[in-house]
Amino acid sequence: VSQSRYAAVSGSILERTNHEVDRAIAESRQDGTTKLVVDSKGRIVGGLCIGPRAGESLAEITLAIRLGLTTRQLSSTMHPYPTYGDGLWNIAIADLRTQLQAPRINFVLGLLRKLSTLRAHRF
Repeated sequence: VSQSRYAAVSGSILERTNHEVDRAIAESRQDGTTKLVVDSKGRIVGGLCIGPRAGESLAEITLAIRLGLTTRQLSSTMHPYPTYGDGLWNIAIADLRTQLQAPRINFVLGLLRKLSTLRAHRF
């Protein structure tokens, strides 16, 4: 199954290369990449990790799939720093930031700001 076809069925494929992972940069071992396949509800349904110490990240990907974790849940989990696993965690954080920029979230946040302003002026 091609990547684009799989992403269309499942939601999206999110990627972070080791060029963006601080531990890989510090050790000058930037070869490799980490990918997560996320369904339309944000659940992690697949993943790939290639590069130095990939097995360490694969265990976390496997657990996330088995437990039906979302990128939101993964991003809220404390992770050691710096490790090669940062790619996985940074993917989850980037996806959460994207979710928070959705139009309906911005609409609700705007309403909450207005409500807060009204309450502040009343008292």
